[in-house]
Amino acid sequence: MKEQTAILGPKDPATLFSRLGLAIALRRQGHSAESERELRAVIGLETQVQGPEHADTLKARNNPANALNSQGKNAEAEKEHRAVLAIRERVPGPEHPDVFLTCHNLAVTLPRLGQRKEGLTYAQRARDGCKRTLGDDHPSYKKAVKQVESLEKMPAK
Repeated sequence: MKEQTAILGPKDPATLFSRLGLAIALRRQGHSAESERELRAVIGLETQVQGPEHADTLKARNNPANALNSQGKNAEAEKEHRAVLAIRERVPGPEHPDVFLTCHNLAVTLPRLGQRKEGLTYAQRARDGCKRTLGDDHPSYKKAVKQVESLEKMPAK
C-alpha cells in the first residue's frame, strides 16, 4: 500500500479503496480499535475528496459503526448508523440497496441496546427492501430473512 500511496497519492480513490479494504480486514481479524482508527482516517479523506454524501464516503462511514459494535460501543454505533441512514434515504434514495444494508446494521445494533422491537422493524424493512430491489435469490435478502427470524425468536424485554 505504501507504493500505491506514493504513486497515486493519499487521496486517490484507489488508495482510499485499498485502505478501506485493509480496515475491514483488520476488523475481521479482531483488531477493531485499529480498524476504527484507519476507517476514521479514510472517512476524513473521503469527505475531503468526494464530499460528505458520496456513496464511497457513506460506505466508509458504515464500517466504523460496525467496528464500534465489535468493541461493545453499541450506542455510538447506533448514532452513526442512524446518521448514515438519514443521508442514504435522501441520496441515493429510500429504495436503494445501501439503505437496506444500513437498516440491517441497525437491526444488529439495536437489540444489543435492549431495543429488540425496533431492531426487528429495521430487519423487516431490510428483508422486504432487499426482496424488492435485489430479488429473493440475492445473499443480502437471505441474510435479512435469517436476521428477521433470529429477532422474532428473541425474547421481548
